[in-house]
Amino acid sequence: MLPTRVGTSKGSPMLTSDRLSYERALGFDEAVDAQCQPRPHYAALFEEMARLSAAELASRERLRDAIFQRLGITFAVYGDAGGLERTWPMDLVPRIIPAGEWAIVERGLAQRVKALNLFLDDLYTGEAAALRDGIVPRRLVLSSEGFVRAAVGIRVPHGARCLVAGIDLVRDADGTYRVLEDNLRVPSGISYVLENRAARRRLEPAGGRADPRHLQLGVLRTCLPGAPARGGARRGPRPARPRHHRLHADDVGAAARGCHLPARG
Repeated sequence: MLPTRVGTSKGSPMLTSDRLSYERALGFDEAVDAQCQPRPHYAALFEEMARLSAAELASRERLRDAIFQRLGITFAVYGDAGGLERTWPMDLVPRIIPAGEWAIVERGLAQRVKALNLFLDDLYTGEAAALRDGIVPRRLVLSSEGFVRAAVGIRVPHGARCLVAGIDLVRDADGTYRVLEDNLRVPSGISYVLENRAARRRLEPAGGRADPRHLQLGVLRTCLPGAPARGGARRGPRPARPRHHRLHADDVGAAARGCHLPARG
């Protein structure tokens, strides 16, 4: 077991061991409880971290950055005057969610995305009931930059408006999960989840046992059944997330450059 001592630092409890020092957050802390003891699902991680020296952690950080740089896992911030690409940040300490907690989150997210999808489909091809009944202010929708008037009346296969959804979650002071915002404009970033998992396997074999990439590939290929030719478009020659676009295009055989698309007619 991890030998620990509990002390204080600036009024906040602190968990310490021979090699590990951890200050408990003032709000809800996912890693330690109110007595500053590791929560059951974090105990093994604390033991593992305690066995690593500062030099070993720094070495793994350098290896992580080298891997991301070599693979081109970078991103740019739109509007940044410098236009410099930055290495994707990945915390070496994973966030652990117990299966019981995740089961609740998963059901809630599925329900939320389904409701949002039904709202959008009804808005464009239905009765716009949420607006009609005053549940959502009409002016809020009609004045939104995301509302496409030209798309009203256009049906989509299976009524699927939210093909990929990015739901940002936070936890309040009591530890309850809350939705910070919904991203439904086909948010980029799926590839970074996969790359994080792959990098963690290189850095720590036990750190990423499952590979969700096969699931993503199945979804992408299902969206393009039997298509004789396909390609992916991105925003300009220097998109904000180049690795994200390349990974998706390569996975479904849709990688192409401008020279591959001759103009006709």
